[in-house]
Amino acid sequence: MADDVLISQIPDAALALSGTDFVEIEQISTPTNLSGKTTLAALLAYIEGNLTPITIVYPVSLTIALSDLTTALVSGATVVGGWVADYNGAITAAMISVVMAQSSSGAVTVDCKKNGVSIFTTKPSIDALENSSLTGTQAVLVTNPVTFVAGDKFTFTIDTAGTGAKGLQITLKGIR
Repeated sequence: MADDVLISQIPDAALALSGTDFVEIEQISTPTNLSGKTTLAALLAYIEGNLTPITIVYPVSLTIALSDLTTALVSGATVVGGWVADYNGAITAAMISVVMAQSSSGAVTVDCKKNGVSIFTTKPSIDALENSSLTGTQAVLVTNPVTFVAGDKFTFTIDTAGTGAKGLQITLKGIR
């Protein structure tokens, strides 16, 4: 999730405010007298004491290659890719795609495990002659969102490979 930052940690909090400085305050729910707040530090101290904390989240999209572009996919329990999270966050959606060759018959299905446990109740699947799980079986997460912390390990396996599919990748969408 997002990192919390105190307003007083903003650089240059001691700068004097001039009559032309504009400070937008959106979370004050009742009219407030800000007179006497002549420095940014004084204004920020007032804001910190009177407003609820704001959590800032950043959308992220992470695409991970699970195969090369020339070799046909092979199914099995072998881990074909991985990622160790370097920040706290949450996964809100996942999709898989083949970028070089579609399966001529049979679906391509992938599992993603966080610390050894699948994040899906329904795994994403690409139908034969299609390029992505957007037109096949879309992923259903165990919980939405699937939260994680820095250091969590994600691994990926190909459950079914179809026939002749190449260039597999997974895209995880979420927030940090």
